[in-house]
Order: sequence, then structure tokens, then C-alpha cells
Amino acid sequence: MARAIAKDEARALLASGLERGMTSERVINGWPSNVWAVDEAGHVFEAQLENQVTGSYHGVPMPADDDFRSEVVAEWRMR
Repeated sequence: MARAIAKDEARALLASGLERGMTSERVINGWPSNVWAVDEAGHVFEAQLENQVTGSYHGVPMPADDDFRSEVVAEWRMR
């Protein structure tokens, strides 16, 4: 189930995803176009590059029916 998260938690999830290398291969102006993260409760989030100049992202919960979600969780656990 999707939940709203505070900006500080969103930033921490983004940083954690970057630290773990949970990024897309596509890079725009030095920024990965997507970053994935999993919170402590197992909710999966995807951040999409919003501004390629400033490196700002917009994150959303990944839908439960997204096939890629299970790959994100598996990789997250390994890293």
C-alpha cells in the first residue's frame, strides 16, 4: 500500500539508492535517470530525474503489479 513520506525520508531513500548503486544505466547530464530504493518496511520507491541541471528527482511508490519491482527488491537485498 502506498504511503506519504516526509521530505527527509525521501532524501534518505534517494541517497541510500545512490549509495547502493540502484540506478538506471541511462545517465543525463551526469545524473542517473532513475534511482530505486526500499524502505525498512519493504515499500519500493522509484525516483525519476526531474531536473537534469540541478539533479532533482521526483519519487513515487512502485506499483505492486510492476514486474520490475521484484528485481529491485532482490538487488536491494544483495547490496
